[in-house]
Amino acid sequence: MLEKLKPFWISVLGDPAETGSEKYIVTAACLFSSIFLFVLCLVHIIMNLKLMPVFYAGGSALVILGLYFLVRFGNCLFIPKLLLSFLGIVLLDLTWYSKFLSNGPVLLFIMIFGALILWVWDGKWLVFLLSLYFINVFVLFLIETTAPEYAFSYPDPGRRSSDIYLSFLLYSSLLIFLLYMVKREFIRQTNQALKADRLKSAFLANMSHEIRTPLNAIVGFSQLLNEDITNENKQQYTGTIQQSSFHLLRLIDDILDLSRIEAGQSRKRYSVSKDFSLNFRILFHLLL
Repeated sequence: MLEKLKPFWISVLGDPAETGSEKYIVTAACLFSSIFLFVLCLVHIIMNLKLMPVFYAGGSALVILGLYFLVRFGNCLFIPKLLLSFLGIVLLDLTWYSKFLSNGPVLLFIMIFGALILWVWDGKWLVFLLSLYFINVFVLFLIETTAPEYAFSYPDPGRRSSDIYLSFLLYSSLLIFLLYMVKREFIRQTNQALKADRLKSAFLANMSHEIRTPLNAIVGFSQLLNEDITNENKQQYTGTIQQSSFHLLRLIDDILDLSRIEAGQSRKRYSVSKDFSLNFRILFHLLL
């Protein structure tokens, strides 16, 4: 079933092997956050809860849906991430105030949003946004200490229980889904790294065999040159040593090229080796 849906998910979210893990996760976060906010609007309307969060969630859903198209089909990632982070903080603050401050369910999700900031950002932007996050929490505390009594009061205890558990269910579903996407991408990258490590081990094992072959020829025929031999045999042995030396030199060049590729220092170079059998064996081991 999941394999049948794979082409659909690739068309909607993109292929993580091509787009990159960060863009893939941000695309999924934008799409499903907008869907989640639309569902939240419908639930508030159906259950006749406060309408103010409906306006906040509906407007934010449209903005985040626009960010989804910008990330999915554009080349810009930094600006959508930044807008998503600021919009998330502002939306949660407004919802917190409209949903009876700490008596409502939103304070818990503000805490969860801090964990998402930690995952999405790094470097100086992580420090900046986390500082902004903690300043925001402190400002919410100051607002609550001076807020009037009616800002805390639900119409009745049953309405408060419904609001808290329903919001918890919806927010938890979104968070679980995003963590599932992160887990899948982590497993995919881990398997890819293990496969690359196996390929490299097979390549080095093949290289060790290929290096010993010309090296044994060089050592063996060098010892024969010290014996009493004819000039014809001497020329033959010398030619074999030269051919094996060139062979060994090409192998070392291949290993150095591999090291440059892994270090990201490779340059494009188009050439055809004379040793087709060697290249075929190397390619065969890499494809296994």
